[in-house]
Amino acid sequence: MNFTGSQIVRIVSLLGISLLGLGCGQVEYDGLRTVQGTVTLDGQPYPNALITFSPKSGGRPSKGLTDAEGRYELNYIRTTKGAETGEHSVKIMTMPPIHEGPGMPSMKMPKEVLPARYNQRSTLESVVEEGPNEIDFELDS
Repeated sequence: MNFTGSQIVRIVSLLGISLLGLGCGQVEYDGLRTVQGTVTLDGQPYPNALITFSPKSGGRPSKGLTDAEGRYELNYIRTTKGAETGEHSVKIMTMPPIHEGPGMPSMKMPKEVLPARYNQRSTLESVVEEGPNEIDFELDS
C-alpha cells in the first residue's frame, strides 16, 4: 500500500487523538484497594485531618482528608481512589479548614492538636487487605 503525505498526516493525527483519550478518566492500578473509615479524637469525630498511608514496601503513599463527621476515603493519585495492599505506616495531622466563598483563605497552619505519636513520630500502622477496607482510628489526646 502506498499512502500519500496527507493520508499519513491524517493517520498519525487520528492515532495521536486516540492515544490522548486513553489518558482521560480514572486509571486503574493493580494492587489498589479502597480504604475508608472514621477518625475520632476522645470519642468525637475529628474533621480536617490529613491521613496518609505510606506502604512499608516503599510504594506511593495514599492520602485522604476527614470531613465534618471524621470520615475519610484514600486517594492514590488524582482521581484514582485506594491504597496499595500490604502493611502501611499511618500519619494523621490537622489541616486548615477549607473555606468556600469569596476571598482567599488563610494559609496559616493551625496549631497541631493531635499528639506527635499520630504524626511527627507516628506509631500508627495498618494493613490494607484484598477487597474494600474500613479502617477507623480512635485517637486520644
